[in-house]
Amino acid sequence: MTADATPQLRHVIALWGALRVGLGTAALVAPRAASAVWVGSALPEPTRAVLGRALGGRDLALGAGTVVSAMTGGSTTPWIVASGGADAVDAAATVAAWSQLPPGRRELVGVASAGSALTAAVLASLSRRAGKRPDRVRKPAG
Repeated sequence: MTADATPQLRHVIALWGALRVGLGTAALVAPRAASAVWVGSALPEPTRAVLGRALGGRDLALGAGTVVSAMTGGSTTPWIVASGGADAVDAAATVAAWSQLPPGRRELVGVASAGSALTAAVLASLSRRAGKRPDRVRKPAG
């Protein structure tokens, strides 16, 4: 077990991961609606469904890994970094296609994904600091 977060921080990390699980599940259940939030309805129906399912599966997996690691005492940092990286790519992709995305939706997805990437950076930093605290260092057996 890697002590990279305090119990309180683990709860925050688990809640953040659970939010991602919820979003991923919603995208898997209603993939066309989920992808339409980001790209609108300009894409053909099958394409929107594929995009929604892919994003849903990704977010469900990242969120579940984050929750499990936070609740079982595992290392949370890799899951936080992976989730934040995915969110940063989503934000960058949104900015890159800004003029082709529907107004209102592009702002929503851009702010949400950038905000989650920033949250990941803060959580990873706090986890890293918590893991370096003297009271968190494990003494060797013997």
